[in-house]
Amino acid sequence: MKAKKIVVFLGGFIAILFAVFSYIALNQPLRTAIFRSVAKGNTYIISEADTLYSFGYYGVKKWLVSENGSMELLAENNDFTDNCFVGRLIGRSGAVKGNNLYVVARSYLGGSGNRDDDNYLEGKLIVMRKNDLSVVQEIDSDIKLIEANINNGTMVVSGLKGFDIYDVSNPDTVIVAYQYRQEKFTEFQGVEIFEADSSVYVAFARFGEGVSIWDMTDVEHTHPIKDIAIQDTLTDGTVLPIGLQVFRVKLQYPYLYCTLAPMKKVFGKTGDMRGVLVYDLSDMADVKSKICLVPQDDYYTTKIGDPEPSHLDIYGDNLYVNFGEKGVAIFDISEPSSPIYEGVFDAGNSDNMILPLHISHRGFLFTGDYYWESIYQKQL
Repeated sequence: MKAKKIVVFLGGFIAILFAVFSYIALNQPLRTAIFRSVAKGNTYIISEADTLYSFGYYGVKKWLVSENGSMELLAENNDFTDNCFVGRLIGRSGAVKGNNLYVVARSYLGGSGNRDDDNYLEGKLIVMRKNDLSVVQEIDSDIKLIEANINNGTMVVSGLKGFDIYDVSNPDTVIVAYQYRQEKFTEFQGVEIFEADSSVYVAFARFGEGVSIWDMTDVEHTHPIKDIAIQDTLTDGTVLPIGLQVFRVKLQYPYLYCTLAPMKKVFGKTGDMRGVLVYDLSDMADVKSKICLVPQDDYYTTKIGDPEPSHLDIYGDNLYVNFGEKGVAIFDISEPSSPIYEGVFDAGNSDNMILPLHISHRGFLFTGDYYWESIYQKQL
């Protein structure tokens, strides 16, 4: 009888465990919350002089970088990441102006939608003192904020379903100057601001929609002037297939460099292309375009998050992009309009599961681990 009770107890216990694990496995937000409470990976890196700031599921960290590239942690702030359990905020990116660090935070949950948790936020802009990362101001957002870029006293922050423009002429009192929202789900990812012909423009990476350029000369009347779909015919006559995405942009006027990668649905399948696009914006009415692809023999095979390349930076005559377990892919841009693929190399870490990529003024390539808080560096 006792043995029978033990068997019944064990059977019930196993059934409960199975039900719990099944519920977690099928509940992506909960599964992600549990996983990312341990695997607090990186999302973005920037630097200023000998100071580096890293952002991720852990919040934001400030590092001192020595002349040989070694790093010393000076300060960190993760208070804003504890706003709720499922869908908590992460440090998505940031920008520096004066004495302040502007931290762009978003919920780690994908897509767009409200949650029952009263503390849940889609996004938040947090103004911090860059010396100790103490909070000066916070502005809640109704969208998931992605990336910030500052031009003089104006800051543009991209997001899912729209973007915000802030007046930061008084760094301690940030004011929302313009907002754009779309009802349908659409993405504004990487952002670059530039001036040309007495006008101020902002270029957005629009994921599957390609690239959009807006005129923000008069901020209150910011408006789109150019949409460039990925499938628009390139200057050499090439037409790219459906299923590709542009995640980040980098400007060296008049050339706009864009990451090109497959969406998850075509990863490893027909139509999977990886490399960089370059657009010549010297004539907005007649934008010239070229593509440079990584050969398939050099493709990485482990899919993490949104397929890479998804970050890029420029140093000297070379452009660098993150490239999965292969590390980093490099392109020669000594002829700016025509990138040439040079190959892939290890980024200085053992497993190469990198996400963000940034190059400092001293020529150190910094990469952040996708899963863990580790930051790796390599002298270029």
